[in-house]
Amino acid sequence: MVEYVKALYGLYVPEDQFEGQGLVEYALILVLISVVAIAVMATLGGKIRDVFTKVSETMNT
Repeated sequence: MVEYVKALYGLYVPEDQFEGQGLVEYALILVLISVVAIAVMATLGGKIRDVFTKVSETMNT
């Protein structure tokens, strides 16, 4: 279905307008993943640090 819509769209839009589209889509995906990763790290960072500290203390004793 997606290929069909792209083919129909290609009939009315010149082909040179599609050249940078893939790169832009990958860049947007990378930005989204980065933002989500930063948000998760900011939210859970303290808790994860506490877990590693407890594990480290347990291994040292």
